[in-house]
Amino acid sequence: MLTCREVTEASTAYREGALPWPRRLEMRLHLAICRGCRAHLRQVGATLAALGKLPPAQVGRQGMERALGAFRAWRGGTGAGR
Repeated sequence: MLTCREVTEASTAYREGALPWPRRLEMRLHLAICRGCRAHLRQVGATLAALGKLPPAQVGRQGMERALGAFRAWRGGTGAGR
């Protein structure tokens, strides 16, 4: 069974359909029993959808790098030990 940390780390790849089927199945099993990870996955989806609506000129490469850096920093401080 995957840990919450593993689910968090793979959430973007899961949403993009980039995981091999055994890992995708493990994700689905974990998500079926973990309310916190389901909420996290919804938040990732909402964030990606909101960013996708911004014109590229507003986000830019530096903005995207800062957003990804902030997400990685936030992710590093949550989910561990769940």
